[in-house]
Amino acid sequence: MVRIEKRTEIELIEPRQVMHWLLELTKIPRPSGHEEGVRDFLIDFAKSRGLSFETDGEKNVYITKPGQGSGKSKSPVLLQGHMDMVCESDPGVEIDFLKDGLNVYVEDGQLRAQGTTLGADDGVAVACMLALLDSTELSHPPLECLFTSSEETGLYGAVAFDMTKVQARRMINMDSEEEDRIVVGCCGGERTDITFPVRRTVTGANHDALHIALSGFCGGHSGENIAEGRENAVKVLARVLSTLQEEHAFMLHTISGGSKDNAIPRNAEAVIVFRAPELNAIATGVREIFEQIKKEFKPCDDGAKMEIREVHADNAWSPFMTRAVLLFLDSARNGVLQMHKDIEGLVGFSRNLGVVKDLGRQIVVTFSTRSENPYQLDYSAQELGRLAGPGKGAVKTYARYPGWAREQTSELRDLWKKIYLKETCREIDEVVIHAGLECGILLDKKPDLDIISVGPDLKNVHSPSESLSLKSLETFWKVLCRVMDEIPKD
Repeated sequence: MVRIEKRTEIELIEPRQVMHWLLELTKIPRPSGHEEGVRDFLIDFAKSRGLSFETDGEKNVYITKPGQGSGKSKSPVLLQGHMDMVCESDPGVEIDFLKDGLNVYVEDGQLRAQGTTLGADDGVAVACMLALLDSTELSHPPLECLFTSSEETGLYGAVAFDMTKVQARRMINMDSEEEDRIVVGCCGGERTDITFPVRRTVTGANHDALHIALSGFCGGHSGENIAEGRENAVKVLARVLSTLQEEHAFMLHTISGGSKDNAIPRNAEAVIVFRAPELNAIATGVREIFEQIKKEFKPCDDGAKMEIREVHADNAWSPFMTRAVLLFLDSARNGVLQMHKDIEGLVGFSRNLGVVKDLGRQIVVTFSTRSENPYQLDYSAQELGRLAGPGKGAVKTYARYPGWAREQTSELRDLWKKIYLKETCREIDEVVIHAGLECGILLDKKPDLDIISVGPDLKNVHSPSESLSLKSLETFWKVLCRVMDEIPKD
C-alpha cells in the first residue's frame, strides 16, 4: 500500500497543471453558501493574468480568455462547474469547514482527504478550468469559464446567473463522476421541509433517559447511490424506536440526524425519556431490535453500530407528538420510488430523507426528491403533507430545478466520443443519470446550447470516503485538451 502525504510530492503527479490547482483548492474552505474565499481566489487569479471576469450577488464567477494557438479563430466554448463542496467528516475528526483546509494524501492511486470529504466534486472542474486559463501553450478556442455557487444545496448559483452574457453555443459541464461515461441528460428535483411544532413538558424524578446514537453507516450521494440499498441512519433509528413503542412507553426528548438533504445520512441520534423501572428492559429492547434490523444490511453498511448511554433529561415531548413524529419518520417512503419507464436500470423517481434537525420548539425534516416528471415532484410533497398531518406538520417546497433531456444530435457529444476512443481505445457510454446537474437550468435559459457532462472517476462523493482516481484524471485531462484543440469552426 503506497501512501503519499507531502503536498510537494503530490504536486508532481500528472497532470501537474491540474494537480497544482486542485491542491490549492483544498486549502480554501468552500462549503455551500460560504464561497467567499474561493470566489476571491478566482478573482485574484483572473486579475493577475489580465483576464476579464465578472461576479454577481450569488458569488458566481465568470472568467473569459481569448482563443489560443489553433483555436484563435474558433467560436467560444463554455466550461462549467461549481465551487462549493459537501462538507462531511468522520466521527472524532476535528475540523471547522468554515476555517480549515483539508489534509489530503494519495493511497494506491487515489487522492483522498483524511477523515473528510475531498471536494473533488466539483473541485476537478474548477482545477481543470484554472489549468486551461493559466496555460500559455495549450491550443483552445475562446474560453468562457463559469464557476457557480451553492450547487450542492439547491443549484442557486446556476439559477441566479445571467446567461445573456454567454456567447458560446457549446458547453462542457465537468460535474460527472465516471470517466468512461458521457452524461447526456439528468433528472430534475426539489427540496421539501416538514416542520413539526414541539411542546415540551417537565418530567419528574421518577424518569430516566437514554441517548441512542447510530453511526458508521456508508452514506453516499442521494442520487447516484440511491438504488444501491445503502441504509439511511435516520430511517433505521425511526424503525428501531417505532418497533420499541410496540412494547414500551417512552417520550422523545430529541431526535436528529443527517447533515445534507442530498446525502444519505450516516449518523442519527435520539434521547428518549421513560419511567425509571423500565431502564434495563428498554436498553435491552433497543439493542435487540437494532441487531435484528442489522441482519438486513448490505456489506456496505457492515460498519454501522449503535451506542447507548444513560443521560439526564428534565423534559420531553408529549406521548402524542412522540408517536406522530416517529410514525412520520418511519412511514415516509425513502429511496427508489419508481424505476424509469423508458431507460432500463435507471431510477426514475426517488426521495431521500436527508436531515432531521431539533430546533427546540420545532423539528424540521428535509427531503430531496428527484424526478424528470414535475407531477411526481408535486405528488411527493403532497404525500409527505398527508403523512405529516396528524402531527400538524407544515410543508415547504423549494429549490426546484428542471431536468435535462437527451438531444437526438450533438456535435460536441460526437467529438468527445471520437477523441475518447482515440485516446483510450475504448468506447464511451452515453447515459442519463438520476442526479441533478446545473445543465438543465442553464439550458433552460439558453436553449441553443449543445451540452455534455463529463468527469474523471470519483467514488463515494458526499462522504468522507470520497476518492479521485489519479489515472482517470490524467486520461480525462488529455481528452479535454484534445477536444479543446479539435473543436470545429462554426
